[in-house]
Amino acid sequence: MRKITASLLLATVGAAFGQAADSAQAQALAKQAVADHQALIATQEKQDELDSQVKILQRLREIDKEDAAAAAASTPKIQADAGGTWIRSADSSYGFRPRVIARLGANWDLDDKNNVTLDNFQAQTVRLGFDATLGRVVDAKITVDLSKGNAASLQYGYVDLKYAPWLVARFGKAGVPLAWERSQSSSDLLFYDRALPSQIAPDVDVGAELWGKIGGGVVEYGIGVFDGASDGSKNDKDVNDDKDAYGRLWLVPGKTSGNPWIEGLGFGVGGSIGFHSNDFGAYTLASYKTTAGNTFFSWNAADSASGVGWRVTPQLSWTAGSFWVYGEWIRSTEVLYKGATSTSKDSIVPSGANKGEVIRTVKTAAGAPGIQLGADAWQAAVSWVVTGEDASPTGVKPRHPYGPDGWGALELSARVGGLAVDDNAFHGAVYADSTKSARSALEFGLAANWHLVKGSRLQVGYERTQFEYGALTASKTIRDRKPENQLFVLASTTF
Repeated sequence: MRKITASLLLATVGAAFGQAADSAQAQALAKQAVADHQALIATQEKQDELDSQVKILQRLREIDKEDAAAAAASTPKIQADAGGTWIRSADSSYGFRPRVIARLGANWDLDDKNNVTLDNFQAQTVRLGFDATLGRVVDAKITVDLSKGNAASLQYGYVDLKYAPWLVARFGKAGVPLAWERSQSSSDLLFYDRALPSQIAPDVDVGAELWGKIGGGVVEYGIGVFDGASDGSKNDKDVNDDKDAYGRLWLVPGKTSGNPWIEGLGFGVGGSIGFHSNDFGAYTLASYKTTAGNTFFSWNAADSASGVGWRVTPQLSWTAGSFWVYGEWIRSTEVLYKGATSTSKDSIVPSGANKGEVIRTVKTAAGAPGIQLGADAWQAAVSWVVTGEDASPTGVKPRHPYGPDGWGALELSARVGGLAVDDNAFHGAVYADSTKSARSALEFGLAANWHLVKGSRLQVGYERTQFEYGALTASKTIRDRKPENQLFVLASTTF
């Protein structure tokens, strides 16, 4: 504006000067002043137009950013990595994750001249399902099991209601809070199958549980009430009114210490107790199997359990760099009766010292009292990642995955374990036939795991299981069951 005013002033002065000087020169100066003034106005108009266009472009850019932010706030995200594939809402409050576990392999008995043990290829573990997150406060898991050529069955089907990391309520069919190796996913097993303690610990059961992690995982706990599965079984429904109470406490005191020698040290204990009655149907007695799936012990089919049964299992796991050591022991007992039992409905003692007490009466045809019998099992294992990666109960992550630039990771493992049934089961009122059922089993195993990428591996291993009793000689005397010498190979993947 000052430039325009100056130009007008210059024009005025020029005109005045033209009156005092040469008329032609004055006119030329006046024309030049007018031309300069017009040029200045045009320049200013162009500048104003450019400023307006810049403002429009800036606003358009702001609108684009606003639109992009709005689109990002409503566009689902897909995440795919070694941990699996998640489809999540933009704010991650909702999510869906398909799950697949496949362990396909074969096993051979290296010393089976009489063809007692079945050599076979089989789908050792095949499970399909999904995990879901609903509004950050609800998790759900559904898994269908198709393993070993069996008909499809529900492996897991539960809902978690999350109040806080230290308090989660779980309802449905899930693993029980008890044993250590049972808490591992089958995709993380270092051997063809779980060790002998898992023959005693139930697999899954139906019920309700409270669980959580405190202090970033320094303390983990689980307490619950379930229908009551027998040893090593997968329970789908209850057979009586009674329920089993479970509890497990797991401590990792150095988890947040930053010290590699103690941050991977965990130990704990689990237990269960329940009254196993025959109010509506027989409580299934357990049988125990080898890694190859061959039954080496069974209770007499004609006998039954009715009474308080309990389990207890201390457990430990320690990872330090490339090494991993773990072990557990478990004891399970039941009240056994000769023959079938019948349990009276609850009744009240009418008189005497125990007047008013609620009781149950268990009866058998022979009238013999029940006896507390059971079994215990243990295992100890060590693993070494030869290629130097960190050992982990959830699988090794190769530093150089298999491909053009790497060969993956190699892990070598060894374990020993045993299972023994109470001697009283084979004496007096016999509850197990020592000509068919072994009193004890002792297992030795070696395995090599070639981790191609995180979650996928090739396994090869050897298992030898020795027995005490469980067979007859040609002269009808009791002898030890023939040992099993299993060679297995396995390919597994999970995502």
